[in-house]
Amino acid sequence: MNVLAIDFGLKRIGMAVGSTESGIAFAREVLRNDENLFDRIAGITDLEDVKRIIVGMPFKRDGSVGDIDQELQEFILALEHKTSIPVELADERYTSKIAQSKLRELGVKEKAMKTKIDAMSAQVILQDWLDRN
Repeated sequence: MNVLAIDFGLKRIGMAVGSTESGIAFAREVLRNDENLFDRIAGITDLEDVKRIIVGMPFKRDGSVGDIDQELQEFILALEHKTSIPVELADERYTSKIAQSKLRELGVKEKAMKTKIDAMSAQVILQDWLDRN
């Protein structure tokens, strides 16, 4: 089954795709959070034949679900409505730090990190999800 992971942000949305068969997640791209966002996500879900969407959620330190930001809650509801694909929440604690570390290991310069970190964070979210499922 092909899966899309999303690292939600008010300005940028990181995307990663992976497969439960291969168990491998790949950073895909970073989209601007604008009026065309859901059309672009729908295009990706169609192209990649996505059957499930994983959205990063900032859980509390104890693992419980914290208060969902209004913007994130609205995004999830719209995503479910516009794609008709099941959406699942996944823990995104520390993903930005992990993504930053991975990008440094790959030799990405600090200046270029800003454009790549959201997609890499989505990859970290998805890889963790794939490893547990």
